[in-house]
Amino acid sequence: MTVQIVEVLRRSEQGVTRPFICRGDDGGVYFVKGVGAGPAFGSLRQEVMELTGAAVMDVPAALQQDVLVFDWWIRNGDRLLTEKGGNPNLLWEPAALELVVIDHNQAFDPQFNPEVFLKYHVFVDQCHQVFGDTLRRCEYNVKLSSALDGWQEIRQTIPAEWFFADPEMTVPVDFDLDAAYQLLNTHQRDDFWDTP
Repeated sequence: MTVQIVEVLRRSEQGVTRPFICRGDDGGVYFVKGVGAGPAFGSLRQEVMELTGAAVMDVPAALQQDVLVFDWWIRNGDRLLTEKGGNPNLLWEPAALELVVIDHNQAFDPQFNPEVFLKYHVFVDQCHQVFGDTLRRCEYNVKLSSALDGWQEIRQTIPAEWFFADPEMTVPVDFDLDAAYQLLNTHQRDDFWDTP
């Protein structure tokens, strides 16, 4: 969905990238990452709370497993939560029992550490239900393959500006789509589900 930003309200005080808080032409308020001009990625502001350790058990097990597998697949080690705190980059709507998954800027991390992931991921308690169950792994492999079916079409819809760090499009970003695709296809290998 494309939304035209009509007003930049302010910068967010939270988050490493301090996204811009903007109003869209649809009346929604969005957290927008980027330079604020040209195509950018925005997340619709939700009236929710940050997921806490106490609320983790309220998230349905199947949904916890989906998030765990997705983060493992895209090598996102930025959804950590322990008894001492952390930032799982998850928002929770307790009345509707809805989970809002945000902030994927650490996806495809070349420094991804499987041991840290499997020790501190917010939904680490679901590991055995997925990694230890051959049937569940097969089900997820089908879902992951299906998600990649439209890769070429998705790739062609990415605005050219997103491949550059500056508005003049002179400084390329350090991101290789072909390498990302190869990494995503590792779900087809037997060792994809291997845990340290």
